[in-house]
Amino acid sequence: MAEIPKPVRKVQSKGVPPAEIESSANLNKANEGDLVPLTFKVPKEFKKDFRGVAFEEETSMVDLLKKCFQQYKQSKYPIV
Repeated sequence: MAEIPKPVRKVQSKGVPPAEIESSANLNKANEGDLVPLTFKVPKEFKKDFRGVAFEEETSMVDLLKKCFQQYKQSKYPIV
């Protein structure tokens, strides 16, 4: 019976680890004024209507959402 040699094992390296400064860059929090994603789904007609109202008010959808939320908070939790 012929002897089959064992396969040569290749050493795979993941490379040099990143410097401490590079790896800690993802731990920074967003600044107070930075925009961050707020992802949720709405019905197509709602989006169309919301966009139309924002256009009529000559404001962005983000600003309109902020105004709506402020008004909701004031009506729900009035300041005593």
